[in-house]
Amino acid sequence: MKKSVLLVLTVGLSISAHAADWAKYQSPNFTVYSDQSESRIVEMIEDLEAFRTIAMVQLGLPAASTENQNLAIVSFASNRDFKRIAQDRNVAGFYTNTNDGPRMVMGGGRRETTSAQEILFHEYTHHLTFEHSSGFTYPRWYLEGIAYVFGAAKVDKETIVLGGRPPIAEVLDYYDPLRLDTLLQNSRRGDFSTEQEVRFSATAWLMTHYLQIHALANDRELGLKNREYLTRYHRGEDPVAAFEDVFGTSLSDFQDVLNAYAKQRRIPVINWPRPALDSKVSRSAIDDTEKNYVLADLLFDGGQEALALEYLSDLNPQEDFFAEAVSLRAVMLNHDAANTDVVADLVNQLTESGVASSLVYGNLAHIELDSYRHAVEAGRSDLADALLQQAEDYARQGIAADARGFNALWYLSTVLLVRQQYDEALSVLDQAWDVFPAHQGMRLEVAKILLRQGNLAEAEPVIRSLVGASHRPELSRLLGEVLEQLKTGRIDPALLDQL
Repeated sequence: MKKSVLLVLTVGLSISAHAADWAKYQSPNFTVYSDQSESRIVEMIEDLEAFRTIAMVQLGLPAASTENQNLAIVSFASNRDFKRIAQDRNVAGFYTNTNDGPRMVMGGGRRETTSAQEILFHEYTHHLTFEHSSGFTYPRWYLEGIAYVFGAAKVDKETIVLGGRPPIAEVLDYYDPLRLDTLLQNSRRGDFSTEQEVRFSATAWLMTHYLQIHALANDRELGLKNREYLTRYHRGEDPVAAFEDVFGTSLSDFQDVLNAYAKQRRIPVINWPRPALDSKVSRSAIDDTEKNYVLADLLFDGGQEALALEYLSDLNPQEDFFAEAVSLRAVMLNHDAANTDVVADLVNQLTESGVASSLVYGNLAHIELDSYRHAVEAGRSDLADALLQQAEDYARQGIAADARGFNALWYLSTVLLVRQQYDEALSVLDQAWDVFPAHQGMRLEVAKILLRQGNLAEAEPVIRSLVGASHRPELSRLLGEVLEQLKTGRIDPALLDQL
């Protein structure tokens, strides 16, 4: 069954006067840093914009809207260079959220590029569901299932095909689908053995494929029931009882249907005509300082500070992103007390030159907050108070420079939390939520404040959304304990301290 999307195509390309090994490409929803050929990157961005439109339509989201935080992609021509950034990750690509926005890193070889695209589509689907959910709580099986469905999308010049089998589906050639009573629970990372976790992912894909792709192709009423079920799940109804009520069948009967669906030799796919988009892709050459800052920021986020500092060891003050790079270098150097004087010199260099970037102000606030913690540990309460105030001043200057500067908002909220000014911190985090709703760390802080204030009803859906989305088993386990305590109407403060 084909669906039409009424959009108009005018894809243009503007190129800067001089070329460089690395360049930055930008479209309405994506930014790509790459040393690959221009034609390959432009094609990638156009495919991504087309994929995004279909994914938004399929998710029931407004396709014409733009993102609060554009996904920035780093795509390497050399797989060796990619492995240096990926470090011990044995993957073709990986996704992360930083305080400067969501990031995707992709390997360089043709085989790696194909695998990385599957990862990109999968993880970008996760991003979209959080970016546009406005706090809507999805069950974990649906979050994983829809990501696997969209991750297997095939984009060509005329069509986008949804519903093909992803590699995880091969598990169902050897194992039966997971029991539905197990699948429907908002399970936590770490609840299952490795084998069960793989079966969970495969069954989540199968279930979502049946309720979304099969339903769209063959049974629209089934798709409407799925939407009703997701709404009732969000309201906090019992996931099993709500499922049987909405679908009008017992779990055992539905299990038989799903098992039979898994055994079908052919499953339906949806062929969407490729949407015609009014998008422009711009290209600009970038200096080494900007490139090295982007790579160092990725390494810093991944805990690889020594290598990140290597990228920031030779910076040109005449190049763009110099202040951002220096401030990031100072953040990392400040983690070692032996670098106090060096960090002070870097901070003075930045402030005397006139900081204009909200991101830099946020990094300066980060530095002062870390110094505050060092002072507290050393028993220097007199110095600590001044450092905390300086952190607040920097963060507020960053917000004055850009009211949507997430980095500055984040560190202002951190200062306010240190002072236990929970109402003020929640107000700042509400602003941060509007800027970057997909940031899980921000959502967690919002939930913790609500719990400390005794606002359990508002905190509960946020906590449930994080249980389903978190890829960190220990955090998922602790969040699950919070949910259990919520049933009693009381939260142990010691548990919140562990989050």
